[in-house]
Amino acid sequence: MGRGRQLIWAGVIAPVAAVLLVVAAWAIDTGVAGGEVARNVELAGTDIGGRSANELLEHVRALDAEMHDRPVRITTPDQTYETTAGEIGLSIDTRRTASLALDVGRTDPLPIRPLAWVAGFLDARVSEVRYDVDAETARSTIRALEGDSLIAPQEPTIQSLDGEPFRAVAGRPGSGIDPEALVVALEAAAADQPVHEVVTVSIQPSELAPMLDDSVAEAAAETANEMTDETISVTAAERTIDLVPRELRQLAQVSEVDDGITVSLPLEAVLGVLEAEFGDLAVEPRSASFSVSGGQVQLQPAVTGLTCCSPESAQTVVDAFAAGITSVEVDLEETDPAVTTEEAEAYGIVEEIGSPNEFGPTTRHACCQNRVTNIHRIADIIRGVVIPPGGSFSVNDYVGRRTIEKGFVSDGVIYDGVLTEDVGGGISQFATTFFNAALFAGLEFGEYQSHSLYISRYPRGHEATISYPAPDLVIENPSPYGVLVWPEYTSTSITVRLFSTTWAQVSVGEPTPSPQGNCTRWTTPRTRTFPDGSTETDTVAAVYRPEEGVSC
Repeated sequence: MGRGRQLIWAGVIAPVAAVLLVVAAWAIDTGVAGGEVARNVELAGTDIGGRSANELLEHVRALDAEMHDRPVRITTPDQTYETTAGEIGLSIDTRRTASLALDVGRTDPLPIRPLAWVAGFLDARVSEVRYDVDAETARSTIRALEGDSLIAPQEPTIQSLDGEPFRAVAGRPGSGIDPEALVVALEAAAADQPVHEVVTVSIQPSELAPMLDDSVAEAAAETANEMTDETISVTAAERTIDLVPRELRQLAQVSEVDDGITVSLPLEAVLGVLEAEFGDLAVEPRSASFSVSGGQVQLQPAVTGLTCCSPESAQTVVDAFAAGITSVEVDLEETDPAVTTEEAEAYGIVEEIGSPNEFGPTTRHACCQNRVTNIHRIADIIRGVVIPPGGSFSVNDYVGRRTIEKGFVSDGVIYDGVLTEDVGGGISQFATTFFNAALFAGLEFGEYQSHSLYISRYPRGHEATISYPAPDLVIENPSPYGVLVWPEYTSTSITVRLFSTTWAQVSVGEPTPSPQGNCTRWTTPRTRTFPDGSTETDTVAAVYRPEEGVSC
């Protein structure tokens, strides 16, 4: 081969080799070594070349997080509104933005991709940020920003005047920023401005048309009149009322939904009508109770309560109206009493229990003193109480503080061993009488306290005082039967009778004294004999000071 021909081949081979070298380098760089984003690609001023797809997506998400506080300024000829990207619903479309960055250098025609790659060593290739706007967020935010500047469109509706047939009311356009136009403007403005700068949007207010056409209201009026042109008969407990068309139209509620206008009966309005028409049918629930006449226990049956009217009853009428039903029956709601007749019967309250001839069920006092008023008042409050099987009864919890408003008056009391006066004075005689009735009936005591000074009209060693909030008298019922407390009184005596089923024979012994400091403790034994023949002995005690003002 001649020298000239060699030079020609050299001139051809060298450029081809150079091109092949560039292509090989491009293939290696973009295929493996350079990662998934092409070399020298910028996104929002940051070089993202060589990043993997996951790294790129994380970077774009970080940009989007920064976008939340990006200032947004919306201007009209008359107003300027300041907000942020987060508040107006403007954000970076992270997946579209990342996808565009990955496509840089990969969407050019294949023959020129190596050349574009070489050019990338000289100048950065900029990938665009894509934005998205949440239309509902933009709508609610711009409406709040506009405030009084917004003239909201009035949607067409229907109305009934004084129960007359419904008629259509035409809608009217308003004026303000069109949310759809704002969404387009926000996306364009964000794309045209650097990612960290204020997004400035200039927009003209425009006429805002109602969302519904007037024909929708005309059709709705026709439907509403069809729904209300029939009387609805409502029956409860054999009483029937008629909701006539005029009343139905007065009750009806017009609502605008996404694509139309509806008429319904509001639950609260219907409930008000039912309560007005059927309210007198209501009955208060009453628990079964006991009384005593001539020494015999009488059971007053429970009464089931009836309530008119429940929301469920009103909903029945609402549903009937919606379904075009013209006759409907509603139930009065039943309320169970706290104690049913069956439960009361199961208490086994059939006879007087205890030892009526022993001291306790009755104590005596002088007539006509203030303390007698208090004794009678607390007896009236407690009469009829039932202590359930295994339950207990606290006098203080049940009666509460003795006050003038409750009918108590002032009389003598003993506080810390000192005689004084207070409202409710004297009711310790009731407490002592109740205590001894329970003692001889075989009941137990959750809490009790004797008088601090011995009072001769009470039995020494087994008696009780009471004040508020302490000391209290708490009677416990360990028997399998209920215990009815039935106080009776005369002008000179108070008696506490207990009725149940006898479950133990009780024997109370004589109290014995023992010193307790300066005071004397009197202890009284009690033996209970149960139906199975077993016995149990326990004690009650009283501690007395030797005189007023002396402590133990």
